[in-house]
Amino acid sequence: MLKIVPVLLLTFTLVWAQNPESYDFRTAHTECPITVLNQGQCGSCWAFSAIQQLNLRFCRQTNGSFNPLLSPQHLINCDKLDNGCNGGNILSAYEHIEQHGVDKEECTPYTSGLTGKDGNCTNQCSDQKFSYTLSYVTDGNYMKPVVEAERVKEEIMNHGPVSMSFAVYTDFKEFFIHNPKGIYTSKNGTLRGYHSVAVIGWGKEVVGNSSIEYWLVCNSWSSNFGDGGFFKIAFENDVEFGRIAEFGTPSINKPPPNAVPKPIKKNNSVQVGQPIKVSRLDEDVLQAALQMMPDDMVLLDVISATTQVVNGIRYDLRVKAIPKSGNNEPKALRLIGTSDFQNNLVVSKRSQ
Repeated sequence: MLKIVPVLLLTFTLVWAQNPESYDFRTAHTECPITVLNQGQCGSCWAFSAIQQLNLRFCRQTNGSFNPLLSPQHLINCDKLDNGCNGGNILSAYEHIEQHGVDKEECTPYTSGLTGKDGNCTNQCSDQKFSYTLSYVTDGNYMKPVVEAERVKEEIMNHGPVSMSFAVYTDFKEFFIHNPKGIYTSKNGTLRGYHSVAVIGWGKEVVGNSSIEYWLVCNSWSSNFGDGGFFKIAFENDVEFGRIAEFGTPSINKPPPNAVPKPIKKNNSVQVGQPIKVSRLDEDVLQAALQMMPDDMVLLDVISATTQVVNGIRYDLRVKAIPKSGNNEPKALRLIGTSDFQNNLVVSKRSQ
């Protein structure tokens, strides 16, 4: 089960090079075979999606010389920003991986699929480079806005699979029981929850009188689901698939963060959703993040504002806000912003 966190994006428009009509990571990178995973009775799709695409990105980055099998159980046990078998989100999963790393599967094997319960967070690895304090990390470049499908295609082709999430309705499993190689296009039934998966490619097929573009997806429901554990879903769908792509850039050696306090210029104003181009160390970006406050909240005070310079800028702000109506107590919000390599700011928010 995926825990949904509201996400606000500063939009921008870019023109990308022509991508091929179809792409499949499995055939493009035979040196990186994909192991279909099975989350079982635990609502841990968020951990499996993050781990699966990180596994494949390590392999892609090293041309197959390093093809790890990392541990979703470690995330379930140790990521306190998420709720283990009761759901989580990719953004905070990568925040945990960035800060703490993640074990290999052989160190912390998966058990929650049978029990439906979280495990204890312990360091079981004798080789410390695989411990949760020192091992695999991302560089903070873990979230991008899906401006257009071509941007996501380019990311998959150049760096490896990405994570996407969608709404699951009662007809979803039934569709692939009868059409394992079919393309899922539209919901039918009632909402069951949200699910996160790894997207490994795309393509186009003629179905009836229509030509349908689709995403090629690796699921975490074992190889018995769909087409050997994989499925196709149309670009044009009504289950929110493709709205946001999330991914991490793998690194074995964690670069030390360089925390730099930044002042807030309260006399500046940036409208929510307004396109903005920023420089890496521009303090106005922090002001832009503050302007992404929910419409029903009023900013009372800035609690803290820092940046971490790790292959791009991550802005981490904590603010105090209060509802515009009612007598509710002030609420602390944390705004996390990530500047990508094109210097475009992405901001998400969650309570803290």
